[in-house]
Amino acid sequence: MRFKSIEIINFRNFDVLQVEIGNKNVFFGMNDIGKTNFLFALRYLFDRDMRKRDLIDSDFHKRNVSKNIEMLVCIEITDSESPDTQKLRAKLKGAIGSLYVLFCCIIVPLIIFIIFIRLWIFFLNSSWRSIYEFI
Repeated sequence: MRFKSIEIINFRNFDVLQVEIGNKNVFFGMNDIGKTNFLFALRYLFDRDMRKRDLIDSDFHKRNVSKNIEMLVCIEITDSESPDTQKLRAKLKGAIGSLYVLFCCIIVPLIIFIIFIRLWIFFLNSSWRSIYEFI
């Protein structure tokens, strides 16, 4: 499992934050720019006990409670040998299977169908000579 990016919207001092990250990161900077808030957002995402506590109005950017807080973490789970990936795949088994079914049973046949239609239209509008040159 490898972290790719994180997006945080309307959380504490972040109106919109998009950061590409990896599995090993270093955060440094001036005081009061959001390093701790960024780490708190990660902890809120990954720590079930943290999510049990209610958010307060100061957790919202500029106390804008009318706008939802959004946090999106993108991870890569193609490394099937990693123990972390195996645990995550076990938890997400149904979701990964659904994406596989969507891709294999709907998207790929749809692309093949579109290619077939385009070739059919090409052949209908072409002379035998241009078809011979096409092949």
